[in-house]
Amino acid sequence: MPRQPRIEYEGALYHIMNRGNYREYIFDVSGAGELFEQTLFDACKRFGWLLHAYVCLSNHFHIALETPEANLVRGMQGFSSTFGNRFNRLVRTPGHIFQGRYKSLLIEDFASDPKGAPWKVVLAGWIKSQCGVSNQWLSEHLYMGHPSNISRMITLATNDLGTHRKSK
Repeated sequence: MPRQPRIEYEGALYHIMNRGNYREYIFDVSGAGELFEQTLFDACKRFGWLLHAYVCLSNHFHIALETPEANLVRGMQGFSSTFGNRFNRLVRTPGHIFQGRYKSLLIEDFASDPKGAPWKVVLAGWIKSQCGVSNQWLSEHLYMGHPSNISRMITLATNDLGTHRKSK
């Protein structure tokens, strides 16, 4: 039976995840987190994605992103192969990095929060709850635009998070 086609449409919000091949640790390798982050930022810029949150755990990652164009499949193909090639050069080994296809879930219910929190803060909290961990590669801030605006956006997002935390 053929695979189900992925759901893609303009303005879709996704929770994307993938695991290392044979559940091997990827992000414990020195430099792998920075490499992942840079590759993700490059993909966001190239495909026009809006990155909202991400986390890298020892052997897998979670990403929350929005696609203004219906280009998730094409973009993830580019992101996965580019990261795989860069990672293989880093560790000097051949082969694929991730096991199977990435998983993508549509996120539809983050438009509002009963406590009045901005939806991006709610989304980041949801991503954190799904992976249940906090580490150095967990985005404590939310990107509210393209990675080219990161320094300005980090300040805005940090202020948003601080306001939300104080109001609890």
